[in-house]
Amino acid sequence: HISGASYYYQRHLVPNPPWDEKTRIYGVSMHPKYGGWFAFRGVLIFKELRISDEFQQKEPINCISQPEKMIELLERFNFNWQDWTYRDVSDFEIIQRYSEDQKEYFATLPKDRHVLVKKWIEKKKTSG
Repeated sequence: HISGASYYYQRHLVPNPPWDEKTRIYGVSMHPKYGGWFAFRGVLIFKELRISDEFQQKEPINCISQPEKMIELLERFNFNWQDWTYRDVSDFEIIQRYSEDQKEYFATLPKDRHVLVKKWIEKKKTSG
């Protein structure tokens, strides 16, 4: 990423990957402070914006030093993403995670999230 905010782990970064060629392995971004407990929520495209020749891209911090741990990250993300555990695979201490409400929200299908939010609003009204 041009911002250098997170490191993008991909199959080709793993020496001697354990997966066969047909197995699809999607990449995953990890942040040095938040691990996988963050998301890119949008993209801005500036068609006419040009950067100066002096621009230096900030290199992201590699949060995973061992190939075995990178394999663990990619396997957890690709095969068990719904259990949230890939988000904690890091050499660094994760300083903030999603709340239980955030987990419930993101585990809910987008088409059903309005019902969840209405439930929370009603709960807030009745609890004072």
